[in-house]
Amino acid sequence: MMQESIDTILAFVTMIKERDSAFSAKDWQGLSQLAQSLEKLNKEENFAIANTILDWCDEHPNIRHALKEACHKSFSIDLVTNKEEQIDNNKLLVRQIIQEALKQPPPNYNH
Repeated sequence: MMQESIDTILAFVTMIKERDSAFSAKDWQGLSQLAQSLEKLNKEENFAIANTILDWCDEHPNIRHALKEACHKSFSIDLVTNKEEQIDNNKLLVRQIIQEALKQPPPNYNH
């Protein structure tokens, strides 16, 4: 379960950084809601972070579908996998990536 959580986080972060075409303008703006949900998380574990992302994806089916496909790829983002260092880092990392993404216009897409 731990690796699945890491894969979910990595895939989602990569989709944001690459401005994946699965994101509509509405999805892109909805990332702020996800950032708020992550901020409110009591737990900092990867499992809780991944579940929060998946819960958000329930309202964004195109993203959920793309995320499932993306989870089968390999990624090169530096997530913290050491439990002692993980306490706040991955939640903070995902939130920072979302905040940076929100400063940009939505990706171009053909829907």
